[in-house]
Order: sequence, then C-alpha cells, then structure tokens
Amino acid sequence: MRSAIASFTEIAANPAARRFASVIFLVGFGVEISRAAQTTFFLQNVGADQLPAVFICFAMVMVAASSVYVKAAQKVRLEFLALTAIAIAIGLIASAWVLVVAGVHSVVLAYTLYCSVEMCFIFVPLTLWAVMNRCFSAEDAEMMLPPIAACGLIGALFGAMISRIVVGTIGPYNTLPLAVIAYGVCLYLGSDLETPPRQDSSVGRHLVSRPLMTEPLVATLTFLSLPMFLIAYVIEYMYYSAMEQVFTNATNLSQFISTFGVICAVAGVLSQVFLTPFLFRRLGIGTTAFVYPAALALGALLALVYALYLG
Repeated sequence: MRSAIASFTEIAANPAARRFASVIFLVGFGVEISRAAQTTFFLQNVGADQLPAVFICFAMVMVAASSVYVKAAQKVRLEFLALTAIAIAIGLIASAWVLVVAGVHSVVLAYTLYCSVEMCFIFVPLTLWAVMNRCFSAEDAEMMLPPIAACGLIGALFGAMISRIVVGTIGPYNTLPLAVIAYGVCLYLGSDLETPPRQDSSVGRHLVSRPLMTEPLVATLTFLSLPMFLIAYVIEYMYYSAMEQVFTNATNLSQFISTFGVICAVAGVLSQVFLTPFLFRRLGIGTTAFVYPAALALGALLALVYALYLG
C-alpha cells in the first residue's frame, strides 16, 4: 500500500510524469465513453451475428493503418505522431456522432464507428507509450510507468461511471461528444510533451536494420499473441451475443456495457497497483506474463459452459 502511494507521489512531484498521467487518464476516459456508444450502435443496427465480419474488417483496416503508421514513425517525431493520432481520433468520433444525430443508422456507419473507436484504442495509447519510453530513463520508467498505466484504468473507470449515469438522460450515443472533449484536452496537454533528442552512438551507426520478424523477441510475442487474439474474439462474440439476447433497448444495453466497464476498470486498477508489482517481485516478468493467457483460458472455459447451458 505504501509503495503504491509512494509511486503516485513521485508522479505528482514530476511535471513530465504528471502531464503524461493526465493524458493517459483522458485517453482511458475517452476510449471507455466511446466504446459504450460504439458497441451499442453496432448491436442495435447490425446485430451480433455480424461480429465476425466486423472483426475481419477491422483486421484488414489495421493491416493498412499499421503500414502507414510504421512509415510515418520513421519520418516524423513521435510527439507529432501522437498529436496526429489524437487529432484523427477527434475527427473520426466527432464525424460519427454528427451522422448518428442526423439519423444515419446504416451498416456502413456501424462498421466505420466500430473500426474507428478500436483504432483509437490501439494507436493513441501506443504512440503515447512510445513517447514515454523515450522520455524516461530505465530507472524512472520502473517507478513511473506502472502508476501512469493505472491512471489510464482510472480514466476508464470514470468514463464508464459517467456513461452509466448520463446515458439514461442524454441517450446512448450522445456520450460521444464527451469522448471528443477528452481527446481535445489530450491534444492541448500533448502539445507540451517533449522527449530528449535521439543521440546516435558509434555502435548504433554500424547496426544493420533487419526485418522485424527476424528479431527473436518480436517473433515470439507475435506467435504467442495469435492464439490469444483468437480466443479473445471468440469470447467477445459470445459476450455480445448474450447481451443482444438480454437487452433489446439501446439505453439499457449501453447502461449494462458501462456497468460492466466499471467492474473491469476497478479490477484493472486494483491489479495494476497492488497485484502486478507483487507478482513481478515474487514470480518475475516471464511468469507474470502468463496471467493474461490464463485469464483468456478461463474466459474460454466459461464461454463453453455458457454455450452448453444454452444447448
């Protein structure tokens, strides 16, 4: 408990860490707010039976977007790339909200909104973490990054709580402007994010760039992630299918998604602040990494039980 308090105190005393924590908090808030509206809109206008199709569509969009991202990361500063990702998130979500308010409830918009929110969830934190990795030394990163990550989960908690409270009054889709506002504040705070200039060492100048998949660590993580993503999407499909069967009203569906988000965010914050450091110290990084596959395996088992129960 005292170590957790000490880590947050260190963030409060460090201006750069404090700014990063604020940005990550707002990103978590924006993602959770927009995801509740995204999921509700897709299930209400397309249906859970089309989830496999949107998963495939999102994968194809990610392949194209990732290629552009890699090229851009080699040509521009990470800070500019982070601000660009946030600005694109603002434009996509704001445009989707305007179309929804205008009465456009098409399948194309549902697919576009789903892919846009998921891309914001991936690219915005990814770029910000890349900036942070360059900003902090290895010693500072060990102290600063875990509580900064917890701030993102706390932001998601607040986003889910606010969405749960206001959706009954303003509707399931009018929460999207709150996400736009959060990303807008991120854009303002992110304008002051700076990293030290990259210094090329004499050794680095002689290194020959190799294909990414020839790096042992990258290849190992890639092959480990493939079955985990497969299991995760199967669980997500069954989860959304169950929600569609239980909730037919968009407001009730959005409220349930927000409530579930609150539960997940609370569990995530507690795990990030208390459980993860303990596991790192006692079991090491490698063993702790198996927590996620174990959680997915448990989810797959519960999904199987649920399917057998329906049968």
